[in-house]
Amino acid sequence: MENKQYQTDIYSLSIMTERNQALAATVYRPKNEVKKAVMIAPATGIKRQFYHNFATHLAENGFGVLTFDNEASVNRCRLHWLNAMHR
Repeated sequence: MENKQYQTDIYSLSIMTERNQALAATVYRPKNEVKKAVMIAPATGIKRQFYHNFATHLAENGFGVLTFDNEASVNRCRLHWLNAMHR
C-alpha cells in the first residue's frame, strides 16, 4: 500500500572525488521525517537518471535517497564528446 503523506524535494548537487572529479548527484528527500537513508550506486555505464522512478518511490515512502553518476560514466561521456569533436 502506497503512503501518500510524503511529498518529495528533489535537487541536484556535485560530489568531488579524491581525483578532484565532480560527479553529478541527485537527492530525493521527503518533506516530512526521513525514516532511513538509501544510496543508489549506479551500475557501470548507467546514468543516475535511470533510477529516478525507484528513488522517487522510496522518497514518497519516507526514505531519503542519493543517486549519483560514477566516474566511468563521466569519463565515457567525455570520451564520446572528444571523439565527436575530432570527426
